[in-house]
Amino acid sequence: MVTAFPQTPGLQTGGIETVAFNLADRLSSLTEIEVHIVAPTNIYMPSPERRGQLTIHWISNSRLPGFLDYWTIFRWRTHRLLRIINPDITHFQGLAGWTLGYSKPHVLTIHGIAEEDVMYKGGPFLKLRRHILAQIERQGRKRTPHVIIINPYVVTQIGDQLVGTLWEIENPIAEEFFSVTASQLSPRILYIGRISSLKNIEGLLRSFALVHITNSSATLRLAGAPETSEYMQKCTNLIEEL
Repeated sequence: MVTAFPQTPGLQTGGIETVAFNLADRLSSLTEIEVHIVAPTNIYMPSPERRGQLTIHWISNSRLPGFLDYWTIFRWRTHRLLRIINPDITHFQGLAGWTLGYSKPHVLTIHGIAEEDVMYKGGPFLKLRRHILAQIERQGRKRTPHVIIINPYVVTQIGDQLVGTLWEIENPIAEEFFSVTASQLSPRILYIGRISSLKNIEGLLRSFALVHITNSSATLRLAGAPETSEYMQKCTNLIEEL
């Protein structure tokens, strides 16, 4: 599996790390499957790591900006490592640019539309970064024979780029969630994730305000780190306004 992966065991940062961790954890519990993870890291010259039944191969990020590194140096290093591991099947999680030039059996899970997501991150050369990401991701999507879709939204946005076989499979969920008992305090809505414009927290707050009008006992809880103090304040102001 080529994916973002938590460097600290049990401390996932972001949705893709959480999905990769949950999937790898369950797959590695099957004795007939040997699971290898290939993941980027900021650590210089990292060593392979063994966690339970998982083998994690860390690849150092280069000095290039991320939108250039992932489909050049990281991809080259990844493909070279995959030739050594020689997996029966490779699962690329997230970025289609990683798949370019890879000819062995593989599948791609699309978790987001990278060229659109970058517009929420800010920084210099935003339009240039978006243009490059769009070109690279489009190539990867069109050349991937099997694509996992986690929700129909992806197809509505970039369906014309997905020429391979599509498999609609929702994100894996940690086993602990299935043991949660129903609360008597209802209706309660829980959001877990970053407090950021990319996640449209403002839209969630405005929607909940409409719910609260019809049911004053409804509660909304948000659990996550704010991306910036400015956006957090913006959300706080909106709560007061509503």
